[in-house]
Amino acid sequence: MFLFEIIIAIFIFSFFLIFFTINIARAKSMKSVKRLFIGYIFVLVLMGYFYIPNTNADLYRINGLINNSYKYMDFHQILILMTSSRNAIGVLYFWIFGVIGNLKLLPAVTAALFYSNIFYIIYKSSIKYNFSTKTISRIVLFFMAGGQFFEVVSGIRTMLAFSIIALCCYKEFFENKSFILNLPFYIIAVFVHDAAFILFVIRVIYIFLQPEKNIKKRIINIILCVIVMLLGVYFAQDLIARTIYHGSRYVNGDVYFYLSEYIIAIFCIIFMYYSILIFYKFKKMNKVNSLEMKGFVNFVTLLLIFDTMFYFEYTIFHRYRTFIMMLILPIIGFLLESSKEDKTGILKNYIRNFQLFFLVTYISTISKGNITGLKFFIFK
Repeated sequence: MFLFEIIIAIFIFSFFLIFFTINIARAKSMKSVKRLFIGYIFVLVLMGYFYIPNTNADLYRINGLINNSYKYMDFHQILILMTSSRNAIGVLYFWIFGVIGNLKLLPAVTAALFYSNIFYIIYKSSIKYNFSTKTISRIVLFFMAGGQFFEVVSGIRTMLAFSIIALCCYKEFFENKSFILNLPFYIIAVFVHDAAFILFVIRVIYIFLQPEKNIKKRIINIILCVIVMLLGVYFAQDLIARTIYHGSRYVNGDVYFYLSEYIIAIFCIIFMYYSILIFYKFKKMNKVNSLEMKGFVNFVTLLLIFDTMFYFEYTIFHRYRTFIMMLILPIIGFLLESSKEDKTGILKNYIRNFQLFFLVTYISTISKGNITGLKFFIFK
């Protein structure tokens, strides 16, 4: 059903991906890259606006919830609902679009916010490490091959929350922004979707365990992390209980499962492990001096180990794999760019494997993955 419409949607998605990555690779300056990113975001927003959800898609259920409930509530009523919801900001987010009255704006705005966060990470890391435009285009290909666009415009809250967490982590590792200054954004992400809560906890634990030569800063970090964790336990008991409940359902297999997406997730995880191993090997042989990159790689490795522990549970494994793909972008770019000066041949092989990864993953995504759920119009 809707086979022709889906084929057209895949063609549109693929055409613009190829169009923008080719032009990014040919760009003469970072200003041109920035303009192309803005143009690509605009196109993705339009695709989000015209996306038509299937009856089994999350967005179809969300639209029904807004049309049947949220849009009839006044601000006082929605505040009461927020106080009893573990996804309070998510509730407010849906209500706003119910009030506006145009639900097509919901996936469109979500796409704008999500890809603005992701392209910020790519753009800023490219400036910091002087990535070539060819490397930047490859990073975009790597990320878009994962097929997360469908989850962004259909699932709405999960990917939006994850992108906020990813942006916070990037700014802390590479721009030296304080965790405390980012704390409001972590809170926003957690209350957009509770799947972000475990990522917040892992980030706090990593800060707690992170080596720090400055004793005063180390003590301050420990005190702040303990305070944050205690406050989190006190104010988010219901959230924690629900997270454990859903986690137990996942572990017991009381959830949906898509074999094709599971296989794609496994392939992505294997490639990301491979990228981390290549980084460590390259670091050892070439004496990588970027301290923030070393710490960041350790953090990503921790997340990979966490995700791998739940390989038997589709939802957890698939969701957090997508988050790690957001986070690992600077590392992928660093390896691709470093290949130009690599005399060992390690990174030359990495580029060949990267190209193979993209081809296999993207072909899988557009043939059996999430992207096959897209359609922008229906012929009657």
